[in-house]
Amino acid sequence: VPLWVRHVVVPGLTDSPESAARIAGLARKYSNLEKIEPLPSRKLCVPKYEAMGIPFPLADCRECPADTVESLRFLENLKN
Repeated sequence: VPLWVRHVVVPGLTDSPESAARIAGLARKYSNLEKIEPLPSRKLCVPKYEAMGIPFPLADCRECPADTVESLRFLENLKN
């Protein structure tokens, strides 16, 4: 089964090259790894959290700028 790892990039939490390298290191242990894809964090889900009365755990984090995700595109080339 092909494995695609999607890494959500959250400013201040998972946006450092070191964090991305750790994800890549773990993912490369799987022989079926095909792709590692960095994805920008967004707050599209906030209305759903509010409707359910659940606090959004990343409410204090800002959305991820495109240039941050672009800086982590090297992950896409880190297959086995």
